[in-house]
Amino acid sequence: MRKISTFQALPTNNLIPPALDNSYNNGKARDQSVIMITARFGLSSKTVIQDVLELSREAVNKLINKMKKRSLLLTQTTFGNTDNQFFILTSEGIRRAEYLLGTELQLKADLSKVNERNLVHDLCTQLVMLDLIKSQQIDSMVTERELRLCLDHKGNDQRIVDGLVRKKQQWIAVEMETGNSKNKQRQQVRKPILDKYLQQINLDNGMYQRVELYSHRHRFLTQIEKANKQLIEMPSNNFTVAQKELVITRLNYKAAQCSKLFELLYNSERRLTDTSADKVDKDLYHKKLDELKALAKSTQDRVIQIRLDGFEEAGKVLGLI
Repeated sequence: MRKISTFQALPTNNLIPPALDNSYNNGKARDQSVIMITARFGLSSKTVIQDVLELSREAVNKLINKMKKRSLLLTQTTFGNTDNQFFILTSEGIRRAEYLLGTELQLKADLSKVNERNLVHDLCTQLVMLDLIKSQQIDSMVTERELRLCLDHKGNDQRIVDGLVRKKQQWIAVEMETGNSKNKQRQQVRKPILDKYLQQINLDNGMYQRVELYSHRHRFLTQIEKANKQLIEMPSNNFTVAQKELVITRLNYKAAQCSKLFELLYNSERRLTDTSADKVDKDLYHKKLDELKALAKSTQDRVIQIRLDGFEEAGKVLGLI
């Protein structure tokens, strides 16, 4: 069993290479970035790489095809994402990744091991964690794949989360909600999940001290927040005052990424030839922002306020406000 500290110590700055003047060094840095991202998460896609490296679609196609010809990547056609494709590392790619990262990865060049039902969920998690690195909000991370290598019961371990990130010296669990089934079965599904979070947050040596929940739908986050509040107020659940406070203050619902995740990984009408992943009309954004502010003020509705908070946070991330 591996130690979590091994993966916590891996650098993250080399996952997002800086733009270099020398074209050879630029190409080399991009190759290494693709290799390390794919290694740490176990797989990746063109959309993720396009967003991370801020390249045109044509440039990403050339990059992935070149790495495939050099026997560094294996690609698989799929209906599981809007790219209709994902890729993993070959045996040579794995050896290269282990050299770059300085640790054994326990990867296999086997496309049949990929669970395509979870593909979009896993790519959404990648985008979120890599965005946090790009914006310099975190300085370390542990992916779900790495976490499973470190826990006793692998996939059945109750401590499994979609990822861990370190922000301001505090470890935070990243959870991605891309399905609605958990929200429809609120009591029997959300209660064990909430208990899992509280157990780790309460421990002095817990894996994380806070939880950030993401989704491609504002509605999912709103449903989860409402369900959690209902659970802690039910007398039969016996939550203490301290536990209720932890649920309210330590579980954060991050709506800012909803639009981006939907556009990149769920919008089947998105043109894959676009040179930019995020084309935003500034005037239209401010018009919608004013409408949301007016609606939140007039209705005093909590759901509208959550949408407004996420819309404003997204505007700050995109440099629109």
